[in-house]
Amino acid sequence: FSIMALCAYGLKCGISERRIRQDAYSFLEHLESLTDDEDNHFTREDVKDALKALKADNKLLSTMASREWIEKQTKVAIPPNKRNGRKQEQHLQLARGIRALKEQMGENVVGGGRPDKAKIVEEWRTAHPEGTPKDCIADTGISKNTVYKRWSVGEAL
Repeated sequence: FSIMALCAYGLKCGISERRIRQDAYSFLEHLESLTDDEDNHFTREDVKDALKALKADNKLLSTMASREWIEKQTKVAIPPNKRNGRKQEQHLQLARGIRALKEQMGENVVGGGRPDKAKIVEEWRTAHPEGTPKDCIADTGISKNTVYKRWSVGEAL
């Protein structure tokens, strides 16, 4: 269940399949070290079976695998987001209001929000001058349409 939980959280967080696979196989040795039963070793086949979840209905996996379900199955504590009982939209509205107030008061408010996709693609292209859009899609997890749309923005790279 640990590798399946990794798949679910990776999908929820928009991490590329390639990165999820790398991370899953990197846990193989650790999970094998936890084996008590000599008749039940953790193998590459177990990782492979768990990764089949990536090929299944991704929407179903990420909704089925709630934070509570993953905690119960893996025995790993995952604390909930701290929003003081507010729904996400209310929480963000409050945070934006506080940010606007700080700006009005003259405080330097830097950053915040999701990074611009064009900037991510441009940084990836700078780091990988011989890279292709397909490589960028796999490494960053950004959608195909967005990468191709933003690829020409940094054409001078």
